[in-house]
Amino acid sequence: MRVLVASARAPAEPQNGFTVRVAGMLTALARNHDVRLVAYGRSCSLGGASGVEVSLVDPPDEAGPATRMAARVTAATTGEPALLRSYRKGKLASAVEEAVDAAGDRPDVVHFAGLGAAHVAAHLLRGAPRVLDLVDAWHLEAETSASTALTPASRAAWRRRATMIRRFEARAIQRCDLAIASAWRDVDALRPLAGSVPLAVVGNGVDTEHFAPGPGVEALSGLLAFHGTLDFAPNVDAARALARDILPLVREQMPGARVRLIGRRPAPAVLGLAGPGVEVMADVADVRTALLEAQVAVCPVRLGSGVKNKILEAAALGLPLVTTRAALGDLELEDGREVLLGETADELAAASIRLLRSPRLRAELSHAARERVLASFRWDQIADQLTALYTRLAAPR
Repeated sequence: MRVLVASARAPAEPQNGFTVRVAGMLTALARNHDVRLVAYGRSCSLGGASGVEVSLVDPPDEAGPATRMAARVTAATTGEPALLRSYRKGKLASAVEEAVDAAGDRPDVVHFAGLGAAHVAAHLLRGAPRVLDLVDAWHLEAETSASTALTPASRAAWRRRATMIRRFEARAIQRCDLAIASAWRDVDALRPLAGSVPLAVVGNGVDTEHFAPGPGVEALSGLLAFHGTLDFAPNVDAARALARDILPLVREQMPGARVRLIGRRPAPAVLGLAGPGVEVMADVADVRTALLEAQVAVCPVRLGSGVKNKILEAAALGLPLVTTRAALGDLELEDGREVLLGETADELAAASIRLLRSPRLRAELSHAARERVLASFRWDQIADQLTALYTRLAAPR
C-alpha cells in the first residue's frame, strides 16, 4: 500500500509527544508499506534505515514579539488560531501536491498528522481516502485552561480560544474520510464536531527496544522521578504537585526521599521548585539513564487529554509506577498489579512509600507493566490497527 503522510512537524530531536507518535507510526508502517512523509522541518530523524521517504518543507518563520501580537489580533478578528494560520500560509500544501504528481500513481491513502496539516486536504483532488490524526482533542486543553484560569478575563479568553479551536477541528474532520485520536475521551469530545465522518481510536505505542530495562544502571535509594516536556501546563502542574504536595508527605516517613524532574524547556515555575530534595534535570540528551536511576516513577498528572507517553516509557523501562486515573486514561494497566493508582496527594504519597519500602512489590509491578506494554503497546501493533483502517477505506465501494 502507498501511504502519503503530511505532517505539520517532522520527527526530529528534541522530540515531543506528537513527533514520537509520528515517528513510531511511520517507521512501523514502512516495514510493510511504501511510506512517503512530507513535513515542515529542517531536519528529520527518519529516512535511511527507517524505510520512510522524506521530503522536508521550510517551516513558517518563527515569529518575534511584534509578529506574535499581530497574529493574536488577526486570530481575534478572523477566528483562525494563529498557529494554524502560520501552517496554512506555509508551503506544505504545494509540496504535498508536488509529491503526488512526482509519484505518478496516486497514493492509496493520504494521512494528515495533526490539525496543523489538515488544511492540505482542501488542496488535493478527491481520490485517495484521507485520514486525519488529531492525536487528541485540542479544544479540551483550552477548556481545561479556562477552568483553572485565575481571573475572569483569562477564563473568558480561554473559552473563546476553545470555541475557535472546535470550529477548526470540525472543519478539518469534515474534509476527511476518517479521523482518529489517541484516546476514547478525545474521540467522544470530537464526535459532535464530526458530522457523518467516522472516528476511531488509535492509541500511542512505545519503542520497547529503545525503552528497555538497563541492567548496568543502579537505582538510587529513595529517588522518585517524573519526566515530560516541562513547559507544558499539565506537566508543570504535575511537577509542582510532586515537589510541593507529595514529596513532603513521603519525607515525613522517609526523610531521605527526593524528587527528580526530567525534561525539556522547564518553565520558571518548574525551575523554582529546585532545592533541598528536588532536582531539575533540564534538556538531558537521553532520559533513560536519568529515569532508570529512580526507584519509582510518579506521574501525578491531573489535566490534559490523549495518551501519556511518559507512562508507556516508564513501564517499558521496567520502572514501578505511581499515577492518577486521569494520567492513565485509556491505558488498561491494572491497579495493584501493574501500577499503583491514587488521586490525592495523600494517596499518591502512600503508594510511593509502599513501593520505596518494598523491593519485592517494585519488582512485581515493574515486570507486570513491561509485559503488558510488550503485549499491547508496541508500534508494530499500532501500525496493524492503522493498516486495517486504511484497507477498509481503500476497498472498492
